[in-house]
Amino acid sequence: MKDKLDPKGLLLGLVLGAVIVLGTGATSFTTHENDSPGRYSDMQNKLKEYAAAGDEKGLHVLNAQLDAQLKLEDFLIKFREADNAKAFLWGTIVLPGIVSIIASVVTTLLSAAIAHRWRSRRHARTAHTAHFS
Repeated sequence: MKDKLDPKGLLLGLVLGAVIVLGTGATSFTTHENDSPGRYSDMQNKLKEYAAAGDEKGLHVLNAQLDAQLKLEDFLIKFREADNAKAFLWGTIVLPGIVSIIASVVTTLLSAAIAHRWRSRRHARTAHTAHFS
């Protein structure tokens, strides 16, 4: 009889369990960033514990847990990309247009103000010199 756990079956069970938990709403995507440091510390402590004790089964379970966690992280990233796809698409189309319109308006207003000031200074100088001559 083998003393090792089947990593494929364990990984499949962990992934299915995580999907069920995520599907029922027992955990949320919004708390992921807050929970990550604790998860990292737990995994690191387990790794040190199993390595020091020479627990091969524990290391295999930990390896399967890490694989499942990485797959869930990848799923979360893809979910967020898909969730924000419309905003990203329209943002890249609309935002440069808005910026170019604002830049055009500001440039037009500044050039008009400079031209008006230049014209009014020239007339003021002409009137001033004509007055004293």
